[in-house]
Amino acid sequence: MKNLTSTLLIVLLLATCKKESLFDEYGFYGESHAKLNGVAWTGKPGIFFTTVLCEPDSCIGIKIFHFNQKGEIRSDITIDHIPIRPGRQTLNYGRHVSQKVHCSLSYGEYTSDGDVLTGDYSVFEQNDDNYLDITELDLATGDISGKFQGTVVRHEFWTPAGQQPDTIRITEGTFRGRIFRK
Repeated sequence: MKNLTSTLLIVLLLATCKKESLFDEYGFYGESHAKLNGVAWTGKPGIFFTTVLCEPDSCIGIKIFHFNQKGEIRSDITIDHIPIRPGRQTLNYGRHVSQKVHCSLSYGEYTSDGDVLTGDYSVFEQNDDNYLDITELDLATGDISGKFQGTVVRHEFWTPAGQQPDTIRITEGTFRGRIFRK
């Protein structure tokens, strides 16, 4: 009886234990910080393999979401088509796949409950001030961290007639996360 009780207790403990994952239900894990025109900004990064314009497992994309207190998306930073290697890479213009651009940076703003895009920004000019620097990369675990910065300009579609496009300077950007593998 003692063995049966001990066995039942162990089974009960194992059944009630929940295996915790580092990733949330969408594959996001880690933290990111930046300043947007000097104002502190935080977000939760998702780092995923991308096969668009890349050989399988040779490029990643980083999507960083900033949420309000209700958990609604308010903005995002996307750095896409990044070759998986440590070091500094220049960020380019390009939000659309047809442009065949590697290492692009874009920024989006949202309203409503986080599903209405109200502004879309991209790097306007390729130069050394727009960069991603992968400072740590462990391919065995997928752990990755780095720094980024760039100046993004609001697309004409989102700019009211007669106004100059809005510009956002993203500085002191950092991210730490893990590449999501299914």
